[in-house]
Amino acid sequence: MLNCNVIAIDLAKNLFQVCKTQSNGKVIYNKTISRAKLKELLIKEQQSLVAMESCGGTHYWAQFAKQAGHQIKAINARQVKAFRQGQKTDANDALAISVAARQPHIKGSRLLSVQEQCLQGIECMRDLLVKQKVSLGNQLRALLLEFGYPIAQGDTKLTQAIPEILEDAENSLTGAFRFTINRVYQRFTEAVEEVKLIEKQLHEVIKEDQTCCKH
Repeated sequence: MLNCNVIAIDLAKNLFQVCKTQSNGKVIYNKTISRAKLKELLIKEQQSLVAMESCGGTHYWAQFAKQAGHQIKAINARQVKAFRQGQKTDANDALAISVAARQPHIKGSRLLSVQEQCLQGIECMRDLLVKQKVSLGNQLRALLLEFGYPIAQGDTKLTQAIPEILEDAENSLTGAFRFTINRVYQRFTEAVEEVKLIEKQLHEVIKEDQTCCKH
């Protein structure tokens, strides 16, 4: 059992349910407050264990609470669910987080630094662009195959084939279709270049990151 107060936060975008309990588990308050009021509360409250589920916004509020002098514990939502009593409400969720945070066998999730968050964010955006690039390329290949133009796999093969097909005035493609293919092809080439730029930036960041260099 912890010897300090627990401030459990049911995270949201604008309105947050905050449950404060004493070391014996007695509820001091369980209320809904705004984003601005939550910041004020964390700054004014004495050192406590601030607990929340691992979800969107966790890292931001964990960093804010840590700067305000609190201990932090982020808990997997599935582990919190086991301690919820009654119907699923914001108040019951916040109380469940508080109870779960006091359990010695419930381990906190790993929290990222701002630098690690940024690196993770770059990876996510790169992955999205790669998926868009692949999707656009597959669409172009599938459509042109229906007109008798098989295009081999690979970005280079596609960028070589499309201009040749569009410039061939003797094929049966209509003007409107050529225009549309060209627009999608431009999106594809832009995605290819964006992926290259982001990967270059990612490599630069990794080279400067001591943790990444150890692996």
